Amino acid sequence: MPLTSFRTFVNQAIKFPMKARYYRFMFDLWNVFYYQENRLLELVEEALETDFWKKHRFAEIHSREDYQRLVPLHDYSTLNEYIIRMMSGEENVLTPYEVTWFAKTAGTTWISKYLPVTQEALKENHLKCSKDFLSIYLSNHPDSKLLEGLWMWLAGGFCENPYSQEENVWFISSILSTEMPWRSDYFVALDKSYWDLDDRHAKLRKIAVDFSGKSISSVWWVGPWIVLLGRLVNEMNKSSTVRDVRPYFELILSGGVNVEPYVDQYKEVYWEDVRVFNIYNASEWFFWFQTADLDFSLLLATNHWVIYEFIPLTEFDWVHSKTVLSLEEVERWVDYALVITTYAWLWRYIIWDVIRFTSLLPFKFEITWRTQQILNGFWEQLSVMVINQALQLFKEKNSWFQCFHYLVCPVVQWDGRWYHEWIFEVDEKTKQFWVTQEFVELFDDCLSQHNHYYWWKRWDNLIIWTPHFHFVDEWTFETWMKKKGKFWWQVKIPHITHDSDTISEILAL
Repeated sequence: MPLTSFRTFVNQAIKFPMKARYYRFMFDLWNVFYYQENRLLELVEEALETDFWKKHRFAEIHSREDYQRLVPLHDYSTLNEYIIRMMSGEENVLTPYEVTWFAKTAGTTWISKYLPVTQEALKENHLKCSKDFLSIYLSNHPDSKLLEGLWMWLAGGFCENPYSQEENVWFISSILSTEMPWRSDYFVALDKSYWDLDDRHAKLRKIAVDFSGKSISSVWWVGPWIVLLGRLVNEMNKSSTVRDVRPYFELILSGGVNVEPYVDQYKEVYWEDVRVFNIYNASEWFFWFQTADLDFSLLLATNHWVIYEFIPLTEFDWVHSKTVLSLEEVERWVDYALVITTYAWLWRYIIWDVIRFTSLLPFKFEITWRTQQILNGFWEQLSVMVINQALQLFKEKNSWFQCFHYLVCPVVQWDGRWYHEWIFEVDEKTKQFWVTQEFVELFDDCLSQHNHYYWWKRWDNLIIWTPHFHFVDEWTFETWMKKKGKFWWQVKIPHITHDSDTISEILAL
């Protein structure tokens, strides 16, 4: 049987078991409260004889209420000592199971974190969520030819374990690529040779060559990189769209950033009818994914060995928060800080996402905190904290610089170039220096020192072009807020916006 005919047969045949999986998944959605309660107690029981189990008297936990009473809220700083012990080779610390890997995060909100990954976590969450997403997609698109082509998975690389000589620290994408079932090789185009290429141009070109030489039907990567990849493929093949080169191409899986700003560019570069789905396979866990075309709300993964708790943002006091709700108690259109307990053995762990439910049963939501507090328009992942640290470093090197407030916005120019537009509210002395090329280079360098993702994107104008800067007079931000009906003693002045009209409003004052 010719390869193309065999792939056509596989594409049709696999839809039957995937349909059955889809019905099981939908059944689980309506039994969410049962699974949440029982999975929690199973995790507690499995943690028998770990150091964490002994410290927090897990033997006395028989209900969710017991768990909340005996186990305090944690963040990475409070679990870090346990994780360092595990990375040093110690066993039975947070988990009774062997920790095969540690997933290194990008350091988007703090220093880079190292999160334990066990085989159980991979099987019961990351791989299970991937299969469930595929079952939903194929059930909702019976005409799909997705599996007649290859799925291009673009992964990160290897990292050093700072606490031992073990080669067990990778990015989560690399771990998943390594641990995928053998039969996935038939469906996935995966070339590990480019993982650790430092030259971003060379890396992107190598991927584009690989893409052009294979029957790719889907790509899973991050927003701006997907656009650049498509443009390079079209340039290399002298084509108008990727679909002209790869006739099976139909699906883009985009993670890490808000996907909506890129949809028009995807359609222009890849195919007018390309399907775009947002997913969130984080280092901590595979939490949620989009289930329907053009509905960019995310479905909460509720039967995948993650137990959720929620802190109303109005009562949020980090690990000292008093009001912590279960899934049964949440309401729509309320902002919640997210707390998780997982098979990765993160116990009542506060992550940085704040979500707002748009639907209950099934639980769908939108992420509100990351889009407001992290500059992540082009996967640069600059938090307010990192920007503040960079400003402090810049001021130490340039004593003349006095900034009262700032605002930054990602901008997509008409010619397709991406850059950051900054407004600094400064004193009269600072305004006299104006914005020079030296100023731009120094400020860029300070940001790059605190965030390697920003450095990658700014390197040789690969993705983010030279930033634009504006100096405005003191009290400009307060004047703007008063015009909006808000006052600084009631509402904090924003530092990040994804609305370029805001920049225009302030500059027009």
